[in-house]
Amino acid sequence: KDINPGPNGSGPYELTNVNGTLFFRATDGINGIGLWKSNGTSEGTVPIIVSDPAVGKAFFFSNFVNGDGVLFFLAAVSYNDFILWKSDGTTDGTSLIKKFDPEGKSFTSFLTFVNRTLFFIANDQEHGIELWRSNGTAEGTLLVKDINPVGDSQLYGLTNVNGTLFFFNNKGFVNGYELWKSDGSADGTVLLKTFPGGFSSPFIPTNANGTLFFFANDGVSGFELWKSDGTATGTVLVKDINPGNGSSISSNSFYQSELINVNGTLFFGAVEGTTTGLELWKSDGSLEGTVLVKDINQTVIVNSFPRSLTAVNGSLFFWAFHDIQRISLWKSDGTPEGTLLVKDLTSEKISQILLLTDVNGTLFFASHYDAFSNNKLWKSDGTADGTVEVGPPFNPIYLTNVDGTLLFSAEGAGAGLELWALKTQTTSVNEGDGQPALFGLFQNYPNPFNPSTKISFALPSAQEVTLKIFNLAGQEVATLLDNEHRAAGVHALTFEAQHLPSGIYLYRLQAGEFVETKRMVLIR
Repeated sequence: KDINPGPNGSGPYELTNVNGTLFFRATDGINGIGLWKSNGTSEGTVPIIVSDPAVGKAFFFSNFVNGDGVLFFLAAVSYNDFILWKSDGTTDGTSLIKKFDPEGKSFTSFLTFVNRTLFFIANDQEHGIELWRSNGTAEGTLLVKDINPVGDSQLYGLTNVNGTLFFFNNKGFVNGYELWKSDGSADGTVLLKTFPGGFSSPFIPTNANGTLFFFANDGVSGFELWKSDGTATGTVLVKDINPGNGSSISSNSFYQSELINVNGTLFFGAVEGTTTGLELWKSDGSLEGTVLVKDINQTVIVNSFPRSLTAVNGSLFFWAFHDIQRISLWKSDGTPEGTLLVKDLTSEKISQILLLTDVNGTLFFASHYDAFSNNKLWKSDGTADGTVEVGPPFNPIYLTNVDGTLLFSAEGAGAGLELWALKTQTTSVNEGDGQPALFGLFQNYPNPFNPSTKISFALPSAQEVTLKIFNLAGQEVATLLDNEHRAAGVHALTFEAQHLPSGIYLYRLQAGEFVETKRMVLIR
């Protein structure tokens, strides 16, 4: 649906599936940012509550969480006063739960649902930043425990492990970040593990078969894989993969190791340190069961950097560098022979694969090219021939599976960032559930290009279409369409430029009274 008609877009963000209903925030260009919902159709995409800039109220929304069929979220009229709200998808059923500070200086974050209870971090300006819980009512929204009575607690990583809340906390910057757990009561909120050295920096807590796994540094072994069964004695190092104080796990901003549970097996990227670089590993939680899956980049101590680890229909999908400059999509069943190259994407000039999402056993992802090109939507059935570009729209984000329909935000059809739907049983992509709402000429891709590129455009109705290419002097250098009839929909043409020198070119679309021109760059 084109919620905000025109080029500005409605900016759908925070797309969240709550029992088959998609919730998100957006603006229609009149009422400011509001809370919306969608069933994947244009008619079913409607506002729930909207702000009114005329009276000085403009909502900001974040931290959307599904809590047993109810949406919990944070909303505010200023950036420093986010308040806890809930919604059942109706206007009357959307309400503020609790305002923590009457002066508007509260802090709330990390909403996590555990056993019909919402846990989160908040500052009521009396106890500092601490752990809270809520049952969805003002009376049932309570401080769990004042862990640091003399200041703020530094909490993060709230994780549900079979009904128990685990989290990391730095209490007064004395011992660094420690592992804690909570059952929602003050007495049941307890310290499990203090890591020696004070520089544990644990990250990526993950539930696998009722055990918490995470990466941490104990000051002796470097960053390695740990696990906890919820007891102090059961919180232990799984394996020192890179022996000594060298880390097997990467925590830097360029590449941070990932951790994912696929049918009870943990997969992650790690470096052994002597013969292999950063490669794909797996673990069943035991020393012997923590092993290298496959050395994808077999150059000695050169990394394949397995990224975007995603479970799809019981298999692991990810992307990696199988050579120094060759990016590819992979899948794995956890065995060396079952870890297979799906498709080499180097020739597509893709630099990253993002937002991997499982929709009914089909993998969808966004491809990133470079600063000059639009990201595109792709899909894969796990084969090379079945790994293909879906086509416009461009720059998809928030890929979300809602009952077998892929919903996402993207640019296209002559509009800005809007809500789109893809029915997985077909290959068509629609804005809402109809044809393009507006005329549009899209940015060519790839761009820059050599020697060919694809040019796409959208027609809300059948038109006679002319599409021509010009140099910067205004001279026509190619004609792709010359007053030719095209039906309503999104169309794509390939422009071959083998006969042209490097430079900047203009491509101009005329469809009825609609005229639009864009630039593209040819590099030899």
